[in-house]
Amino acid sequence: MAEGKGQGGLALLVLLVLVVGLGGYNYHRNWQREQAEQTKRTFSGYATADLEQLAAAYRAEAEALQKRYSAASRRVAPARDRAFMSDRVAEFERVQKQAGSARDVATLLAEREARVREIEQELALRQNQTGALAVHFRRLISF
Repeated sequence: MAEGKGQGGLALLVLLVLVVGLGGYNYHRNWQREQAEQTKRTFSGYATADLEQLAAAYRAEAEALQKRYSAASRRVAPARDRAFMSDRVAEFERVQKQAGSARDVATLLAEREARVREIEQELALRQNQTGALAVHFRRLISF
């Protein structure tokens, strides 16, 4: 009977070593995955307070660009009919220049709005992070 208890204890020890080893491997794998994902994020190296200030600055710039775009898009007038070819070419160039400036402002506006969204996503990720114990537990058991 003593042999049965010894084999059961050995099996339990082997199972325990196996579980600890697999848990350690899984933890390390998940930690590496998190590190790789963090390096892909543009704003991961910034402090949260700096990100909030940056987001506020980009929002203010986007609002100013929105006003400029609204004004520029209202200014674009249709081409007026001209009698001579040279006048028509000059009128075409005038309309193209006005439309081009409105497009340039729209491009800048879209870039600023995209940057604000990226910053807000980073801030949201930081808010959703749980305590250190929960992070360690998630790394250990998630596959």
